[in-house]
Amino acid sequence: MNRKLLSLCLCSMLLFVALPMNVFAQDVNSNADDFSKIVNKPVNATIDVNTDLGLIIVTTPVEQENDYVIESEPVEVGLEGVDGPGSVPEKQASVTFSHKVYDRDGVLIATVYSTVTGWYSEVDKWSEISSITAEITGELAHDFTYTTSKSGNTGTLKLYFNGLSAGTFNYRINYHGEITNY
Repeated sequence: MNRKLLSLCLCSMLLFVALPMNVFAQDVNSNADDFSKIVNKPVNATIDVNTDLGLIIVTTPVEQENDYVIESEPVEVGLEGVDGPGSVPEKQASVTFSHKVYDRDGVLIATVYSTVTGWYSEVDKWSEISSITAEITGELAHDFTYTTSKSGNTGTLKLYFNGLSAGTFNYRINYHGEITNY
């Protein structure tokens, strides 16, 4: 009798705890799709949900100007600054991404600004990530840590919340100098 009662209580708790988070995660993704349709533009953001820790992470590219951080879409770049044919083919590229971390109630608890830097050559058709750095800001920034790794044209930033894995961000640079979070 006690086992049946215990299993019934555990099943009930599972429904009240796990189901709302999964429904919320689906809701977040559908809201991003709806917003994309409303503005008639693709939204340049990815949304990751860590159901174990109850965290939602929204990633967008950012552009830094002076002391301001401006979230923006990538812009077409003209040929004004392109070096001539006698120049060294290797060039450097750098992109900063904003990873906003929300708790299960939708409250922003931290923002991770990761900067990915790399080298590329369109002439030789190669690219390589040279560094990944991060700055964590926000109310609970002190509870977050991270590690980075890189191999050739790919790199990874692993985010931890109180020592537990909260998310993984993968980056890639192509031989045109475009750095993406995939």
